[in-house]
Amino acid sequence: MPVQANISNKQSFEVIVQGGNRMIICAGKLDVSLIANDNTADGTGTIQKETFTALIDPQLGAGQFKRALAVASFADIGSFDSDSTQRDGARWVIEDVQADFDDESGQVELRVSVMVNSMGVGSQANIQGILFQVTTIASVQGQ
Repeated sequence: MPVQANISNKQSFEVIVQGGNRMIICAGKLDVSLIANDNTADGTGTIQKETFTALIDPQLGAGQFKRALAVASFADIGSFDSDSTQRDGARWVIEDVQADFDDESGQVELRVSVMVNSMGVGSQANIQGILFQVTTIASVQGQ
């Protein structure tokens, strides 16, 4: 089940484009928390995966949503190593980014699936934030 993320630093603007459609660009940061602690005896690593969601601008009426394009990038990542006697590593991956209309809320739902991997006894890798931008095309009236 996806985890609801909070949005910070949200910015959006809207323009009318050719054909009488609206283009809404919404950008910001998903505040999230995903931590991989390698507690294995041999340091082979630990992987954590999660999908985070958030409802974003605009609020649309029935039939207005046409399409959305979403991009995401990591904002705050870090690694901690408490054992300096071995080689350690970490890996951060954005596995999928999608934006689609949520019928219940009348808003666009952003979904970002991520993975974090920590390798090395006592090491930790985490994700604290994901930057996003969603461009939505909607009709001015439910056309």
